[in-house]
Amino acid sequence: FEAGPGANGDSSLNTKALNDVDFGGLSWDVYHKGDTFFSFESFGAFNLFNVPDGVTFVNPLEYAFWEADQKSAVPTNKFYDPLNSDKNLTLDRANLGNLFHTDAVYMSKYNNLNYFFAGGWSRAVGSGVDEMGTGLLTSWWDKPQTNDGYSIYLGARYDFPNHPFKVGLEYNHGTKYWIALTPGNDDLYASKLATRGDVIEAYTIWDIPSGDMISRFSKAFVRLGAQYYKYDYTGSGFWLGAPVKIADVAKDPLNAQFYAPVDHMTQIYLSIEAWF
Repeated sequence: FEAGPGANGDSSLNTKALNDVDFGGLSWDVYHKGDTFFSFESFGAFNLFNVPDGVTFVNPLEYAFWEADQKSAVPTNKFYDPLNSDKNLTLDRANLGNLFHTDAVYMSKYNNLNYFFAGGWSRAVGSGVDEMGTGLLTSWWDKPQTNDGYSIYLGARYDFPNHPFKVGLEYNHGTKYWIALTPGNDDLYASKLATRGDVIEAYTIWDIPSGDMISRFSKAFVRLGAQYYKYDYTGSGFWLGAPVKIADVAKDPLNAQFYAPVDHMTQIYLSIEAWF
């Protein structure tokens, strides 16, 4: 992300200091021979901020003071100043810190049984908070912190010999501060690999035999599966705000969430996929 003109605090452009967001890392296929594959990757996102480019959110704190001023017999006009970007009724963008992600996956095959193991580690290094007191995995003006999250992901699939059918089972678990950075997922509702909790998925695949008629690289198949999500903490897949234990959300008004959290859900899907 390029912050653009005025990013260094140029008051003539009425903008706060906002640093560019940079991203970099490496992806290494350490070993690939036959059915065995081992891969490692590590990357970082630097100077992450709170509000997407081109999106405006109302700042409820500023709006509450402004509304009180409008109703007051003697308005103070001390809080709301349309020429001051800090008090413009909107949530201004602010850099919140850096995010690092490392993971590795090992996959192989024994006879007709395919299997894999994967593990991930995320580290959120907070350096600031926005006008609402939100930071990287922190809330309510808490001091910026460094929080580590972890994930495990494993699964197996059995390919029936001389038949186009396959059955598989997968499981993944994410800890309280786990951040997967998987916004491009194709799960129906929410990324299963970003879950702060547990997900179990069972599926079956039927290979469409005409797939290799297009080219030797192509294949087509129908997949039917079910996923069960059990969330332990709020904010799965999100780096803003402190994760709250699902069981504690209703115990404290300060635990209120922007989106209504769920503790569990089930998804059943049917897909037709083609690779070429």
